[in-house]
Amino acid sequence: MREVPPIAWRAVLIGGSVALAVFLFLSMASQMLPAVAVGIAAGAAVAGRLARERSGFHGGLVAVLWIGAEALSEPFRPAPADVVADLAQTILLDVVRLALGVLFGWLGGLARR
Repeated sequence: MREVPPIAWRAVLIGGSVALAVFLFLSMASQMLPAVAVGIAAGAAVAGRLARERSGFHGGLVAVLWIGAEALSEPFRPAPADVVADLAQTILLDVVRLALGVLFGWLGGLARR
C-alpha cells in the first residue's frame, strides 16, 4: 500500500491566496478573460514552485481549495431550472479545474529547477 504524499500546506495556502487575488483583480478589470481559470493556473503555478516535491499534486490541491470554496457558496445561488444539467456542468468544470491545477502546478515545479 502506498503512503499519502506529504503536503506542503504553506505552498497550497499561498497558491490559493494567489488564485483568489488574481481572480478578484481580473474580474474587476475585465469581463472578457476567464478569471477563474487564470486565477487557478496562477495559484497552482505558485504552489508548484514553492513545493519541494510533487508540484503537480500541490497545484491540484489549489484547485481543490477553489472547488471547496465554490461548494460552500452554492447554497447562496438561486436554484437552477435543470438540476441534472447543472450537476453535469459542475462536474465537468471541476474536472477541468483539477486538470488545470495539476498542469500548472507541474509547470511551476519545472520553473523551480
